Amino acid sequence: MASNHWYKMSADVSKFNGCYIQIKDSHPSGHNDTLVINLAKDLWSSRNKKRKFPYTHSLEILRDQPKWQEFVKKDGGSSKRTKVSAGDAYTSSSSNPDASESSRSVQNMDDRPPGQKAAKAAAKGKGKVNKKKTDEVSEKWEKFQDIQMKKLSLFEERIRVQEFELLCKDTSNMNERTLQNHIQVCES
Repeated sequence: MASNHWYKMSADVSKFNGCYIQIKDSHPSGHNDTLVINLAKDLWSSRNKKRKFPYTHSLEILRDQPKWQEFVKKDGGSSKRTKVSAGDAYTSSSSNPDASESSRSVQNMDDRPPGQKAAKAAAKGKGKVNKKKTDEVSEKWEKFQDIQMKKLSLFEERIRVQEFELLCKDTSNMNERTLQNHIQVCES
């Protein structure tokens, strides 16, 4: 549903994201995520003519999406380069002590879902083909086929055991009708 109205709300959500990042970067001591969001709502409201943030429901949906998390992580920390010696060597320092960790998480998050056009092109067999994903899919397909073959062989073995049990069944205690049915099943 959010994708239908995204053009209307994208500016406000982006502004709110800026407020959220600003509050989050100030590292308020003892604040959990709910309190940070409430402070970001207050900041957004003060910047937007005392209006309340109207897309709280969309915020809850977007917070867990890969694109949203990547945007927050990339804008979350700043780093500076400083010259170490008279040579050309530089070192990078960060205001965020977890900068190396956050850069690793951003790198891991760069694999995000394809966009609408790329997904359609891939479905039609056009466009870029991701070799890694193709290999992954073919590997999963082979595993699926192996499992299905094992299931089929187990099912066939079960049928053979049941047929054998039927053929070896004691017929001395059967009445006339049951014996006729048994003979008919064994012949077929």
